[in-house]
Amino acid sequence: RHAQRHLAKEMTTWAHGDEVCSMVQHVSGMLFDRNAPFFGNIGDIDEATIDWLSKMIPTHAVSLTEASDQAGLMQLIGLSTSRGEAKRLLESGGFVADGIIRITPEVKLEQRLREKGWLVLTRGKRTHHLVRLKR
Repeated sequence: RHAQRHLAKEMTTWAHGDEVCSMVQHVSGMLFDRNAPFFGNIGDIDEATIDWLSKMIPTHAVSLTEASDQAGLMQLIGLSTSRGEAKRLLESGGFVADGIIRITPEVKLEQRLREKGWLVLTRGKRTHHLVRLKR
């Protein structure tokens, strides 16, 4: 695994430069590397990092109305295959917002989306979607 990461870093640096490589490492560490010091720390990232994130994971533009229907939103963006599945996962805490907030039916995603303009929604350990407020 160490050799793979080293090769990926070298190839990314060679192809895109040090700055891009650093950003890619930071964003992928936030999402996938449980040993990274910044793993899961998604809530307070800057707009430049969000732009990079949008290149790495599926990204969706939604309205506040769409965000207010949690089960519908999860189905719309592909984190669940049906509203019923989404409702079951919501009731059991199967979704997370911004790496830290277990989404339950009581959590108001549209309020967070209005405040920040974006959310990272996660199902399981490796399925992440970026949701941006439709402008």
